Amino acid sequence: MRWVLDLYIRPGPYHRALSRNPDCDWVYNDNSNVKYYEQFDGDPGLVRNGRLYRRFNLISGFPIPVGWLHHSFNPAEIDGRGWLPVRDSKSEFKSKHITPDTCYMQAFNNVNQDLEDGTYELIGRTIKGNPYNLKGHRLWNHKAGLLELQLPKDLEEWKAYFTSSDPKMGVVMKHTDGRLAKIKSNLVGVKWPVPQKC
Repeated sequence: MRWVLDLYIRPGPYHRALSRNPDCDWVYNDNSNVKYYEQFDGDPGLVRNGRLYRRFNLISGFPIPVGWLHHSFNPAEIDGRGWLPVRDSKSEFKSKHITPDTCYMQAFNNVNQDLEDGTYELIGRTIKGNPYNLKGHRLWNHKAGLLELQLPKDLEEWKAYFTSSDPKMGVVMKHTDGRLAKIKSNLVGVKWPVPQKC
């Protein structure tokens, strides 16, 4: 769960115009080592050794919750971005009481097979206004969002891409060394979520 940089930024607080983020030059300069994924509009999750986790950022000085993992999986790291085990996931699910983890548990229980280790997106009825119009909750594997994309050269080309392709929140660019960048469709004037027709 590395920090995802914005491909385009405003140079300063009083600048309205967007410019390409120099920290993301690798997207264009080393394009052969970059893959593109749809950015799903939900809440992130992690499956590790058959256990489901949700994102949980731990502030320095606060007690470490049981089972919390730093995003680097380094046990020496005791604060920052990380993952917290979802309670009563899958085979342990017994309680019918609503908890903060209920949606994750419902999605996990909707899976008919063991999920491979990796990151997922929780999407569904109660998540982010349900832009995908689902009745329940699902876990979408981030790898499933792999896109065949000819890299747009500027904001106008990005707008043309988002306008002509299937509606999506954005695109995440991932380098083989783990670096990440993103661009959202709203940034170039393409509405997300797509307005529902009456």
